[in-house]
Amino acid sequence: MQPSTTSVEVMVPSIVSTIEKPLLGGLQLWADDMAQWAEKATMVNRSANVSQTTSRAQSVLIGSRYFVGRTASNVGEEPEYPTYSELSIKVNIFEAKIRLRVPTSEDLVRNVDVLASGIDTGVEVKPGGRDETAILAKITDVTLQDTLSDQTKVLFTLTSPRRLFAPPAPMIRLRLDSVSLPDSKAKQSKVQLTTSKFTLSVYPDFQLFEDLARFAKAPPGVFEQVAPTERTVLDVNFKDASIQVIPPNHPGSLVLNLEDVSVGTDIVSGSVESSVNVIAQLAHVLLIDDLNAPAPEALQNREVIKSLDHWLKIGYASVLNAVGLRIHTAHMIGDVPRTRVDISDATASVHLCADTIPTLAAIAGDLATLAPKEEAPPAVGVTAVQSAVDQSQASMS
Repeated sequence: MQPSTTSVEVMVPSIVSTIEKPLLGGLQLWADDMAQWAEKATMVNRSANVSQTTSRAQSVLIGSRYFVGRTASNVGEEPEYPTYSELSIKVNIFEAKIRLRVPTSEDLVRNVDVLASGIDTGVEVKPGGRDETAILAKITDVTLQDTLSDQTKVLFTLTSPRRLFAPPAPMIRLRLDSVSLPDSKAKQSKVQLTTSKFTLSVYPDFQLFEDLARFAKAPPGVFEQVAPTERTVLDVNFKDASIQVIPPNHPGSLVLNLEDVSVGTDIVSGSVESSVNVIAQLAHVLLIDDLNAPAPEALQNREVIKSLDHWLKIGYASVLNAVGLRIHTAHMIGDVPRTRVDISDATASVHLCADTIPTLAAIAGDLATLAPKEEAPPAVGVTAVQSAVDQSQASMS
């Protein structure tokens, strides 16, 4: 097969955009149309290659019968091979500032700002003639912040400033491979996500997630004709990543630092069993009793090489270290749902003292207030019972 390659490369210095719900709905409609167009174009190209191969095979067969006994020089034509088309698109964006104007349930508007730089994206369609599509993305720096009623919360950002002479590792690296299964309209997808040097801050305001879900909901009828994905392989790697949990009332916070953690799962459509594998080569849990307290002066000259050094420098204390932790979780769906969790090969060290124990207990108690409370059945009072007895006696008489 002979390839026909089309390459497109776009360099964009800056993008500044404000997206509201009507504009997002239009973009989703356009993406659905483009997906359907690409699928139909692929089917037409595949049918053309098959018909070309069939017609050439028939002519060669007829020629072989007609020119029986003649030399090859009389026939002399080289066979023609079907061609396939490759498409490669690369878009490099130096910086982007995108604001999402997300309406809330209280008739307010929250501004979700995405600030990114060093964005490299690419799309490869039918690489090597294979019926697949690959999407690649790399973002060097990205910050996500939420502003509501003049109060700004940083949700996702770089943990510490980059070192001057260190190579800038991207915060986010994504690869998505989608393969069409032969003799079927179904697809198989593989998602590989690698994140590093970031801090994800979790606030007790869960209304943000509900607002974003309502904002991102596609219009009716969009993406309904997309071919189903029979199997999705998800592989997420955390390289020196941090998750900061901020309690609703306590002035301190907890930090989960993941130096080398991988999470993998295999999602099969229609399967009654799902599993998740977690391998944590090194993880830390840290806490601080007051976020507004000044950083210890004795640690200000500490060199920050990784995220753990940053948290220790600003006053966090390490309370738990885990090495070589393996977790396997399996969930079975049935008349009686079952969940199995296996933890093995773990070495944990706990660091507690007189100051950290009260702080840890106070933060844990404050976070426990966020758990949903089960409503107790209404108590039957004495008056209600007496009224029911009176009504029963009256009906009998």
